[in-house]
Amino acid sequence: MKESAVLPKPRLSARVEAAIRELPEFGLLRTKLLEHGGTEVLPPFAWSDDLRQDVIVRDPDLPALVDHGYPMRGPIVCRSRDMEPNHCHENIARLWLQKRKRDALIGIATGYCLSGGLWIQHSWGIRQHSLLETLGEREKYFGIRLEGIDADVFAFKALYRDETNW
Repeated sequence: MKESAVLPKPRLSARVEAAIRELPEFGLLRTKLLEHGGTEVLPPFAWSDDLRQDVIVRDPDLPALVDHGYPMRGPIVCRSRDMEPNHCHENIARLWLQKRKRDALIGIATGYCLSGGLWIQHSWGIRQHSLLETLGEREKYFGIRLEGIDADVFAFKALYRDETNW
């Protein structure tokens, strides 16, 4: 895990402030997302065993989301059977690499979804005329579209990040 700013308090507002201080681009993305609704954006963070607290983590897609992210709309197809709760990146990566006809994926989207007024980091599938959701339908989606080799790289990183030096 790449660590960045230590989160001094568990409150959402403190996390947001820490993320904007550490990653100014997060502030730009936050502004874009809130233009589409919601009350706040949850910064990416993870628990650090060494520090015994949450830390902000650097999202490698942040520059692309700021420059190229857009709202994604369409009918939502939910496929939650055999999916891991709270593991959207890994779920869609597995489906992408399995290349099953019934899933009909033409790409992967990664970015943020709006759920209960809060924008959270998320990944989902792109089909010809719909979005493929592995954790249940969300209110809105904002992200970047990955196809071909870009989707392959995303999938391998999502599934094997602890086993590589990427």
